[in-house]
Amino acid sequence: MKLLFFARKSLWTQAGGDSVQVEQTAAALTRRGHQVLVATEVGEFKRLLASEPWDLIHSINLGRWADQIPCLWARKHYPGLRWVVSSVLVDYRAYDARRSPLAGFMHQDWLEAGKAMLRAIRGQDRWPGWAMLRPHRLAHDLAWNADALVATTESEAAELRARWNLGESVHALPPGGDHLELVPRPQGQLRRGWLLPARIEGIKNQVFAVELWGAMASLGFTEPLRLYGDAAPNHGRYRKALERAIKSARAAGADVQWLPRLEPRELAAAYGKARGVLVPSLSETYGLTVAEARRAGCHVVAAPGVLGAPEWGDEVRIAPLELDAWESAVRAADANADVELGSDRARLLTWDRAAERLEALYTGLRGRVYISGSRGIPNRYGGYEELVDHLARGLSAKGWRVDVATSSTHPVTEWSHSGLRRRIHRDPEPWMGSAGQFIYDLLSIRDAARQHPDVHLSLGTTSSAPWLALKTLRGRAPLALHLDGLEWMRGKYRPAVQRYLKWAERTAAHAADLLIADHPEMARYAARYPKPCSEIAYGVDDPKPALELEPSLNLKAGEYALVIARLVPENHVRVAAEALSPHIPLVVVGPFDNPEGRALQQLPNVRLLGGQFEATLLDNLRAHCGLYIHGHSAGGTNPGLLQAMAAGCAIAAHDNAFNRGILGDSALYFTAEGAREQLAAAWTQRGTLPRDHRATLNRGYRWPAVVEQYDEVLKETVAFPTEL
Repeated sequence: MKLLFFARKSLWTQAGGDSVQVEQTAAALTRRGHQVLVATEVGEFKRLLASEPWDLIHSINLGRWADQIPCLWARKHYPGLRWVVSSVLVDYRAYDARRSPLAGFMHQDWLEAGKAMLRAIRGQDRWPGWAMLRPHRLAHDLAWNADALVATTESEAAELRARWNLGESVHALPPGGDHLELVPRPQGQLRRGWLLPARIEGIKNQVFAVELWGAMASLGFTEPLRLYGDAAPNHGRYRKALERAIKSARAAGADVQWLPRLEPRELAAAYGKARGVLVPSLSETYGLTVAEARRAGCHVVAAPGVLGAPEWGDEVRIAPLELDAWESAVRAADANADVELGSDRARLLTWDRAAERLEALYTGLRGRVYISGSRGIPNRYGGYEELVDHLARGLSAKGWRVDVATSSTHPVTEWSHSGLRRRIHRDPEPWMGSAGQFIYDLLSIRDAARQHPDVHLSLGTTSSAPWLALKTLRGRAPLALHLDGLEWMRGKYRPAVQRYLKWAERTAAHAADLLIADHPEMARYAARYPKPCSEIAYGVDDPKPALELEPSLNLKAGEYALVIARLVPENHVRVAAEALSPHIPLVVVGPFDNPEGRALQQLPNVRLLGGQFEATLLDNLRAHCGLYIHGHSAGGTNPGLLQAMAAGCAIAAHDNAFNRGILGDSALYFTAEGAREQLAAAWTQRGTLPRDHRATLNRGYRWPAVVEQYDEVLKETVAFPTEL
């Protein structure tokens, strides 16, 4: 793979942990056969992108927005280019509050924006751009547009997921620790002194360590403390505070020195001679110093803000930033410092191993998918929404970033799921009628283009086809189109509408890069279009064990027939009701404020429950019904039919190729003309009808299998780079 790393412009001139990380990672990936370059200037970065193709860019430090904005630009302008960010999550709030009392009253995003602009004005960093004026949105966009975030600890990964509602696209990969060559200590030489190697800045909290040493010296502690590090820019006041603390500690009898940053070999030698290492940082993602020190056999005392410290278990003493607590921890460690403290974990932390795991992450990237064409999630409407609900969650669990277009009329206003975003769009259907669906789809498709997903999955063609045909409107993302269930064949439409629906299907199919059919009959039908087609069914979960029927329903188990469907002519609900209601109770679940529903209200023995989405109620109704009536005659695989099969229902279905393709011989069938006799026979024979449909459902109708198929198909549509 061709990998382009991008980091802060001072990466090499002001060396820190990120400098080690970039240098060692690039070297290890190169050893594994990848082509790796590191850019630290925006001009160089853009020139490299323009001059040759790259598989992936990997940027460092999500919190340095000025370094991520060029990568966000590249992600949007180069389709197929992957983007991974090593987060380097550092919480500056405690330190900023020490620097300025006003910081405690400012939102952290605004504070970071101000610091970034100030660094740029002083010429110490690149200009971040005017996007900084909306810092919260910028932070969200950066986190969401990257294909993956890489944390160094599980706690850091959990914080990233919680902060931006991200899912499994956040990974915890510890770095290596073998970049320093161990320097053997001469035979018989005892370790001497303690170290604190870090750049001199407030968040590293060296002043606390020096004050600790002064307090311990006044009580007779004689081990020396050596601070190794250069002063960071913009920390003049802190440098002076450190100098004052050193002077005070020396007055108390402490042996404390502040010395320049050591070169790698000199630092390795210092670790080899030291009794222990202090890491009192207010906040630190991993704490590379901890790994270096443990590999050299040093005892370590760390602050709670060092996120990686707990992962070392008993090998690292963690103490709250209080002088008494740290004095106890240091004395305990120093008492055992002459005993070599081995580490099994340190031996495992190599840069080659880190590169191997990073390589696996690169090749397993999923990217971003935008799903339009449904009324949104969670499901409160029907089949498409049921599919989207399960599919969006499943794809998120596999590492996709998922955007789902959702109607402004959706009854659920507060909802979230990790790795998913609901993109709410105005839906004027309540006052415009069906024409409003065209407006909603237009807004959804336009938003999809603006989000620059890696693949756009559109469900249906009725009101989206005119917009999907306009590539300038829908954007450059590959289009996967889930075909409607032959909408133009539905009897509820007039001939002129049917002609439009057939045109819409044809137009959208020609605009798509991939067609998806949910039934073998639909796949055979789709062959008329010169586009590849994948057959992927709907899925179903096994329901929870049934409870007793609610007494308020006044129903007896096994003594009623059940229909769950929209009340439209092609679903034959009225036909079934007219055939059965004179003889048995018929329970109908579905909104009935329409002509079909009003006709049902005139029939005896019909119980209209309206639209119901409470899973327990529906599961109980299915489990206790004597016969389930599935009257759908148009479309492919129907989720309601699968749910009835999963519930173990005896089923009478409308006689058509779609239903027979799923049920086969495990149901009885009826037609509109013969419904009275056929449904009466089905009710009579209900005790002999098959109820165990598990073998059928296990042939590709389970949601995990459905999600797996969509995952593979969408990856192929995007054509992610996988060659190593």
